[in-house]
Amino acid sequence: MNSHRTISQTRFNGCHRSAYSQTCVFTGDTPHRSRSTATCGTQSAPRPRCGFTLVEVLAAVMLVSIILPAAMRGISVSTQAASAARHRNEAAALGQCKLDEIVSTQEYLTNSNMSGDFGPDWPGYQWNVQIQDWSPNGTAPTNFTGTLVEELDMHVTWTDRSRPQEKVLSTLVYDSPYAGNAQSN
Repeated sequence: MNSHRTISQTRFNGCHRSAYSQTCVFTGDTPHRSRSTATCGTQSAPRPRCGFTLVEVLAAVMLVSIILPAAMRGISVSTQAASAARHRNEAAALGQCKLDEIVSTQEYLTNSNMSGDFGPDWPGYQWNVQIQDWSPNGTAPTNFTGTLVEELDMHVTWTDRSRPQEKVLSTLVYDSPYAGNAQSN
C-alpha cells in the first residue's frame, strides 16, 4: 500500500490556521501528519501579529492628512457651484415670469421705471425693469412702418456669499401708433 496519501484520500478531523502556519490532524495510515512547518502536538504555532507597526500608522496618518483636505475642498467647491447654479436658475425663472407679466399686461407703456421683489415666497430676489429705445447697429429706432421698437431689460438681483449677483433678461416690444385707430368696415 502506498504510504503517501493525498488529503482527499485521508479522513480529515480538524484544522487550525494562523497567520504563519496551518496545522491539520488526519486519521488513517499516517496519523498526526502536518502540512506546515509546525507539527501536531510538538510545537505550538507562532502567535499571530496583532495591530500595526508605528511606521504603518504614521504612513496612514500622512496619507489621510494629504488626501482629506483636498477632498474636503473639492466637496466645498462643488457645493458652492451647485448653490450658484440654483440661484441663477431661480433668478432666470422668476425674471422670465415677471417679464412675461409686464409684456402681456402692457404695463411698460404706462410705467417706465418699474421695480420690486418677488414676495415672501422668494426672499432675497429683487427685480428692476429698464426700458430703452432699440436701435439695431446704431440706426434710427423707428422702422418704415412707423412702429417704435423698445428693449425691456429685466434685472434680477440677489446676494450670494455677501456678493451681489445679477441676471439680466431682455426682450423687444413694439407699439404701433396705428393699433388703437383701427376701424372695421
